[in-house]
Amino acid sequence: MTQFLRQGWRMAKGHTKIIIALFLYQAIWGFILYKMIDNIITPLLKRYPELTGSADTVALFWIENQFQILKTDVWMPYLYTFLILLFIRMIFTPFLQAGLFYSIHHRSEIGKGTYFRKGIAAKWKQVTLLYWIKNILIFIPLIWIVKPVFTTILSNKSINAIFSLLDWTLFVYIAWALIVQLLFYLLQLGTSWEMSITTVLRQTLVHLLPFILVSIVISLIYSFFSVSIHALSIIWVSFLSFLLYQILPLIRTLFKVWMVSAQYESIREHKI
Repeated sequence: MTQFLRQGWRMAKGHTKIIIALFLYQAIWGFILYKMIDNIITPLLKRYPELTGSADTVALFWIENQFQILKTDVWMPYLYTFLILLFIRMIFTPFLQAGLFYSIHHRSEIGKGTYFRKGIAAKWKQVTLLYWIKNILIFIPLIWIVKPVFTTILSNKSINAIFSLLDWTLFVYIAWALIVQLLFYLLQLGTSWEMSITTVLRQTLVHLLPFILVSIVISLIYSFFSVSIHALSIIWVSFLSFLLYQILPLIRTLFKVWMVSAQYESIREHKI
């Protein structure tokens, strides 16, 4: 397993420019989402009663906003904007996945250079098709969960009534979503790595343990860094903690590329 981690790390370092590009891509989307939320929250906070205000004034503030959300369509423009942004991001995501997965495969085979743009040109159709099939399979069942919950909220029923609608249905849906996510992730990897569907599934099932172990180890290492940086930013407020907190998304992107690279090595090492 350590061999796969070392090989994956070496390959991830060879994709430094791609990691920076992916980080900037995520940072741009994060900034857009932040500005969208800020434009919603800031006007509300300006109307929030002063700290010296009475409890009745605060209660009236929350009742008024609850009424606007549940009984008017004031939130619809924000919902449409969010859905449009989500759709745009979902268009770009499979292109980036195709480029990254393809580049990891060919750098491992050839030993130098990156093949990100070639991967987008060669594999975007297959990866995009799998990506949208996966999302359809995940989101369509969600309609049967969200619709009764939304109806219950609009009818002003208690929170217990909402939770009673979910019970085991939510757990079944989560299990379904995880299985679909993993299956199509493997199919996208196999397509980009020029393996047949049966080959990548067989290789993953036969060598499932190293595939899972490298994923768990890298996730734990990242979790350690993430928790440490968050704790440092809370305990010791300084320029260093601020700087580390700002580069945390870059570290997360690096670890994602490392994980994909190590997963590839765990399969490629045992090719039949």
